[in-house]
Amino acid sequence: QYIGGVEHAVLHLLYSRFFTKFLHDLGMVKVEEPFQGLFTQGMVLAWTDFGPVEVEGSVVRLPEPTRIRLEIPESALSLEDVRKMGAELRPHEDGTLHLWKPAVMSKSKGNGVMVGPFVKEQGADIARITILFAAPPENEMVWTEEGVQGAWRFLNRIYRRVAEDREALLETSGVFQAEALEGKDRELYGKLHETLKKVTEDLEALRFNTAIAALMEFLNALYEYRKDRPVTPVYRTAIRYYLQMLFPFAPHLAEELWHWFWPDSLFEAGWPELDEKALEKDVVEVAVQVNGRVRGTIHIPKDAPLEVARAEALKVRNVRAHLKGEAGGEGLGHLPLGRGEEEPLPAPEGEEPPVAQEEPLGVQEAVEPVPEGRALEGGKPRPRFLKVGEEPFLPVFPPLRRGLPPGLGEGRKEAHPEVLPPGEGPIEAFRAQDRHLGGV
Repeated sequence: QYIGGVEHAVLHLLYSRFFTKFLHDLGMVKVEEPFQGLFTQGMVLAWTDFGPVEVEGSVVRLPEPTRIRLEIPESALSLEDVRKMGAELRPHEDGTLHLWKPAVMSKSKGNGVMVGPFVKEQGADIARITILFAAPPENEMVWTEEGVQGAWRFLNRIYRRVAEDREALLETSGVFQAEALEGKDRELYGKLHETLKKVTEDLEALRFNTAIAALMEFLNALYEYRKDRPVTPVYRTAIRYYLQMLFPFAPHLAEELWHWFWPDSLFEAGWPELDEKALEKDVVEVAVQVNGRVRGTIHIPKDAPLEVARAEALKVRNVRAHLKGEAGGEGLGHLPLGRGEEEPLPAPEGEEPPVAQEEPLGVQEAVEPVPEGRALEGGKPRPRFLKVGEEPFLPVFPPLRRGLPPGLGEGRKEAHPEVLPPGEGPIEAFRAQDRHLGGV
């Protein structure tokens, strides 16, 4: 596995391949290629002063030295152009405005951070967390004082949590029966192994920023646990695992805290073992959809019967509002009781109850179930969608009225030509079929 900056990759790979093939031809090595994988890391940027500018209304004029530093041909930019290039106009101490923009750290620009003084003042672990948490390693990251302070607060929270419980942890055994855990202890144990699974997978995939985010989230869980619970064996185990997971990112702090309780080194302790049974949940989060959009989520036992799931879904205010045509809803909807089986909701006062219509063919199949645990932007897990035909079936897909999902119209045209007027496209045809089935 070759990992390096993009500005070095070409010659590094050229040199290494030449020597590897040369030694192979001499019979000194068996491999013909030096690497099996290539990973190009992003660059570290820093906010850089590119020089003074003159602002006339909405036009920013660039003096020749500033234009040359920016390496652009234009001598004037609009304020919108400045914003799009990720730059800012900041007041200078001499009273003029200067253009600031993130740029690759270099000696020529004078925007670098001196490693020696920084490590002496802040510590190497803060530098590591700042860089690894700022962005995925393949992307560029901007070094900021806010990022440094965020890393400092995170590591200090870890230190305070362990330091406050040091004496109690020394007096507590880490032996317990996982099957016998209940309440808060069981929740903490489950959350511990969820975090372990997440960090392990992210480390293997080089997703360091999301692994650190998972450690931050679990640190919050440790603080929450200690609000009303003493130091217990499961808590001691959680601290032990936490230091092992922290070790790749902040090795100096993790090793120091580890030696408070265990005589060996984290280098020798290895990686924690995942308990798959701890990942099983008694309660699951399920999304409730109305007209193809998520209107709320509910928490129900994983083996809850249909009646319980339906009742919980109807307790969500936003779901009820859209089913009854309130809050911008599109008329009365239905909660499916099963495939091809619907029960209309009571009509609002003064309206005739709707006649249950047959569901448009293929609508349920058009919606792909989302795998459990897929992450949304920001690292938050997507709510679990039950598969079609699985009980209870909560996602609600009444007749679509906002167009056809991609690829559905073509397949339906061949399968059901009798309901598609000739000469119309898939979206128009689907709307015509909707009207044919009694839609609005």
